[in-house]
Amino acid sequence: MKLEYEFYKLPLRFNVERLSKELGDFEESDWEKHPSDYRGNLAIPLISVNGEINDGFAGPMQMTRFLKQSPYMQQVLASFNSVLSRSRLMRLEGQHDVPLHSDINAHWWSRVRIHIPIVTTPDVLFHCGDQKVHMAPGEAWIFDAWKMHKVVNPSGNTRVHLVIDTAGSPEFWELIDKSEVFSSSTCDRVHREPELIPFQSARKVKFKTERFNMPVVMSAGEVDALLEGIVSDVCSVNDSSDEAVKEFIRIVDFFRYKWRSIWSVHGDEKTGWLDYKSLIDKTNKELFGFTSPLMSNESVASEVMNGRVVSVAFNSDLYAENQPASEAATRASQRGQESTSGGGNQPTVGRNSPCPCGSGKKYKRCHGQ
Repeated sequence: MKLEYEFYKLPLRFNVERLSKELGDFEESDWEKHPSDYRGNLAIPLISVNGEINDGFAGPMQMTRFLKQSPYMQQVLASFNSVLSRSRLMRLEGQHDVPLHSDINAHWWSRVRIHIPIVTTPDVLFHCGDQKVHMAPGEAWIFDAWKMHKVVNPSGNTRVHLVIDTAGSPEFWELIDKSEVFSSSTCDRVHREPELIPFQSARKVKFKTERFNMPVVMSAGEVDALLEGIVSDVCSVNDSSDEAVKEFIRIVDFFRYKWRSIWSVHGDEKTGWLDYKSLIDKTNKELFGFTSPLMSNESVASEVMNGRVVSVAFNSDLYAENQPASEAATRASQRGQESTSGGGNQPTVGRNSPCPCGSGKKYKRCHGQ
C-alpha cells in the first residue's frame, strides 16, 4: 500500500518469549521456500487460501494447521481488530538479503504488511526509500510497500518475523495515527509508550479473514480508478510529451474503454467471459511488445499495469462453490499451459505477475518457464 511516510512504529508490543516458544514448536521441514526463489528466504503459512500450504492471494483465507496450534499468535493477530489476509512467519537466513523491489501486485496495492520481529539482531536493517530502521523483537511496524525496499541481514544469525497482511479497519487506522513515524519528510520522532499485548492462556480469540479479495470480473469503475492512478504516476515521473507516454496511454485507454463496453452488456456474467479474456490477451500482447523503459514510481510501467489491473481483472474460477484450492490450482494450471502452447497465443499474465495457478510464484518462475 502506498503510504504518506516510509515507516510507522505502532504503539504495541508483544511477548517475545511466548512467540519464541510457539516458533520453536515448528519443525525444520515446515519451512517453505520463498515463492520468488529468493535465496535464504523461507516461510511458514499461517493464513492462506483455504488454510492450505500455498502462496496464493485469491480466494477464501483461513487459518492453517500451524496457526491453529499457536494460541498466542492467534491473540496477536486478533489484537489488530482487522479482517486479515495472507499471513506467515518469514525467515531470513544470516548473510542473506531480501532484494530491492517494489510491491506492484494488486494484493499489496490495497493492503499493508505488519511486521513483528521474533528473532533478530541489531544489524538487521529494513530499507524503504531513503530511510532504514532496525525492527526490534516484539515491536510492530508497517511500511510503504510502494517505495523500493529491501532487508539486509549481514550477521550469521537467522531473522524471523511474524508478517500479517491486512487492508485495515477504522480501529486499525486510528492506531496508525498514533504511531511513531520514521521519514525524511517529517520530524515526528515522538516516542509513544506501547501497550503490551500479553499472552492469556485461557483466552480464546476470533478474528475475521478475507473471503472475497478478488472479483470474478473487476467492475469498470474499479478498472478506471486503478488505471487513472497509474497514468497519473507515469505522467508525473516521465515527460508527458514523450512518444512512449502517448503510446502507453493509448494502450491504457483502449483497455479501459473496451472493458467498460463489455461490462455494460455483461457485467460479471459468463456471457462476457470470452470477451474479457480476449481483451486481456490482446492487452498483454501489447504490453509484452512495449519495450520502452517507461517508469511508474521506480517500476516498469507496463509491469505495474499488468500486476495491478490486467492480470487480476478476470478470475473466472476463483469462487466456484466449495471448490478446493488444489482443484482450482489444477484448473488454473491447465489454463496457463493451454495459453502458452502452440498457435502463438500470448499468456494472460505478465512474466512478473503472480502465476494464475495459485502457487504464489511469479509467472516466469512457474508456468511461464
